[in-house]
Amino acid sequence: DRIRRFYKKHYDPTHLVVAAAGNVDHAKVVRQVRAAFEKAGALKDPGAQPLAPRDGRRTVRAAGRVELIGRKTEQAHVILGMPGLARTDERRWAMGVLNTALGGGMSSRLFQEVREKRGLAYSVYSYTSGFADCGLFGVYAGCRPSQVHDVLRI
Repeated sequence: DRIRRFYKKHYDPTHLVVAAAGNVDHAKVVRQVRAAFEKAGALKDPGAQPLAPRDGRRTVRAAGRVELIGRKTEQAHVILGMPGLARTDERRWAMGVLNTALGGGMSSRLFQEVREKRGLAYSVYSYTSGFADCGLFGVYAGCRPSQVHDVLRI
């Protein structure tokens, strides 16, 4: 029940993309996907039109929050995410350079400071994902749970 509630709360089929590659019958795949969503009670409008294209300059407003999910593991996963740039935004090239310098490899500033100099994380990097109308910029670090606060300070 918890999984189904989570799914219904966070996954809306009008905002999903289903891709099928290979020797498939397009109409059959569409029927199967539609039937699966109808069976799950998630299909709001079976005749919905695709989302209209956007110019890539839409402002995404997100409230900052910290979410801690406690598990008894030997490694903590720290993820910082923030709005990034759409894949059509002209500034994406500068964002790529920033991403490479900040956390794009073993010579990046994050890797050198967090892992090499301070030994706080097993893995640390930054990443970008550009979509049609928005994007994501993120930083990841895998560290011992006792070092999460030190990693976040950097």
